[in-house]
Amino acid sequence: MHPAERLILRVEELLTRAIPEAKTAAHRTLALNEEQSELPALIVTMGNDDPFNQLSTMETLGSLLSFAVSIIDQGADERATMRRLTDLRRRVHAALMAPGALGFGWAIEVGYQGAVAPVTDNNGTRIAKDLTTRWQIAYVMDRLDPDVSE
Repeated sequence: MHPAERLILRVEELLTRAIPEAKTAAHRTLALNEEQSELPALIVTMGNDDPFNQLSTMETLGSLLSFAVSIIDQGADERATMRRLTDLRRRVHAALMAPGALGFGWAIEVGYQGAVAPVTDNNGTRIAKDLTTRWQIAYVMDRLDPDVSE
């Protein structure tokens, strides 16, 4: 398995443990079904994976993997819904930034990259909100074979 995929799956595992009341999924479209108790939801999506030459050596390649965590919830009251989203955002942040959270020696550092303005969808009786946070993970992989399968 490529390190980028392994990292995204680890982020999903980490958030599932840290925030058990939220439905957490990696590589999922943002089409969620409120009748199937899928909210609140945390959607982890992989972004760019760019060379990070400062970490490269003769044996390893350095890389910088970008990913996003979309935090989605709904409610009848907009303020209460936003309060829940920002609490979930705080908990996502704490889980990802905990020392050694990823548990891989080759995953060097998690970096916070900001958040996108919340998106609101008002269908008349319920208000749905999506708050997306952006992250990066610096990591190294073997130059000849990046497989990190366990």
